[in-house]
Amino acid sequence: MVGIPGKSKACPDCKRRRVKCDLTRPTCLRCSKAGLSCRGYEQSTLWVHRTQACPNVSALSVVRETKSQVSLSWLGLLQRMRKQLEGPYDVQEFRQQALSMADGIYFPLSKVGNSEGDSTPSSWFRAVCQMEGPSDALDHSLLAFCATQIRISGDRRISYDQTVELYNQAISKVISILNSPSIGNSDQSLAAIVMLSTCEVIQAMVQKRPLVLEPPVWRQHISPPTETTFTGLLDLAIDIPSIMASAHDLLQTNADSVELPYYINLLLQKFNDLDKWRVLYQERTWLESSRPVYWSVPARASNPVDTSDTDKLFPFALIFSSMGAAMAI
Repeated sequence: MVGIPGKSKACPDCKRRRVKCDLTRPTCLRCSKAGLSCRGYEQSTLWVHRTQACPNVSALSVVRETKSQVSLSWLGLLQRMRKQLEGPYDVQEFRQQALSMADGIYFPLSKVGNSEGDSTPSSWFRAVCQMEGPSDALDHSLLAFCATQIRISGDRRISYDQTVELYNQAISKVISILNSPSIGNSDQSLAAIVMLSTCEVIQAMVQKRPLVLEPPVWRQHISPPTETTFTGLLDLAIDIPSIMASAHDLLQTNADSVELPYYINLLLQKFNDLDKWRVLYQERTWLESSRPVYWSVPARASNPVDTSDTDKLFPFALIFSSMGAAMAI
């Protein structure tokens, strides 16, 4: 806002997001449209307990102490969650603990509408934590995600190496189940992959790196890949972010570099390798399937250009026998 510096009348959430506040009272409509619960315009009271014994207590030190106490409570919860995974534990209780930590760190502001049917930025995480059924891979991934959040929130009591250790444990659990037809295609396995992918994105953004684990380190954690397994697909794809990052850095410094065709050829070769994997995986799926991989049914979807049932734009839909079969096709 234009005016005296430090005298903005905007609500705290608009100030934090650096957007223009509409100044609607009692709460800001811009926050409501963004799915945030506006905290109003009144500044909260901060109690600074300054005594003769502690004459140097300041408002800044009180804020820092409060943040430190909150951070310590999250760290204690993380340690309890880690201890739970060492023996029998209540799955739902564990995942609710992860959800409470995400609400406090990953989604620090309360959202408008807390019913489970509402769609908010935290809906996906809530859905993951409400999954039923045990999954070692998912729960280890949740633990790694929570540790990452504590670390990037500024708490130095948990080191980067500790978060990587939990990440490595979780990714080992995921890799061990990916080649299992019964477990690898479950919703919990997919959720675990999403959790670890989110960890990678967040860590990479903080460190300004394309990957948390560089390709040589990644390959130390996986078994020797075979052509038609999911591990084989990951082994092919793991080099792509680093290749693209190197090509991007080269373009930023020297767009006419003679080295640029080298990276283009690498990416083209990766594309060919991935396409070859797809063909081999598809052939194996067809050979091993004891029933049709897919079949057609009349489409229920309607299109504005359809004039009759005999002249539908998409008259049929395909039903696949499994998620693996759909991926292969």
